[in-house]
Amino acid sequence: MGVDQIEAGVPVMGGDEQEAIKQICQLGLRASVMGWNRPVIRDIEASLQCGVDAVAISISTSDIHIKHKLKTSREWVVEHMVRATEFAKKEGMYISVNAEDASRSDMDYLIQFAKAAKEAGADRLRYCDTVGILEPFTTFERIKLLRESVDIEVEMHTHNDFGMLPPTPWPVLGPVLTGLELLLWALVSGPETPPWKK
Repeated sequence: MGVDQIEAGVPVMGGDEQEAIKQICQLGLRASVMGWNRPVIRDIEASLQCGVDAVAISISTSDIHIKHKLKTSREWVVEHMVRATEFAKKEGMYISVNAEDASRSDMDYLIQFAKAAKEAGADRLRYCDTVGILEPFTTFERIKLLRESVDIEVEMHTHNDFGMLPPTPWPVLGPVLTGLELLLWALVSGPETPPWKK
């Protein structure tokens, strides 16, 4: 056990956030330190200035987010993700491309998105269950299909809106997942997190 990677924050926010990330990078930890970014070059430049060795490049892939949150098209999403990924790869970064709201995304499009990410230089795809709707067996089938369709590592990012996180048998997902993101504060606080025990 141990922590292989720490997503330390959002460098482009500047100020205290950026200073904290720089200090984490200077601690000499064994863990990789990652900065979170939109698929925007100036975001990634801010991450580089902090001294991280990895970047998360995050954008929505569900049609509902593409239409109502981003107000754009599927093609625009892929184009901007690819441009940012290629830039980060030229800078020598380890790259996780995050598919926000992947659990509500069309699987054919998600596979296309993952293939484009891999070709652009991504090391890993983060499958985000942004609204916490998945149960373990659907998760298994979707991740299995992704892994069979695209030769890329897949990490899970889940939310606990419906209380499915504590009982989820994560060992069932072991054969298909290569990473699990754990957001510690969400396990001990937050209005959406039910008590683990009475």
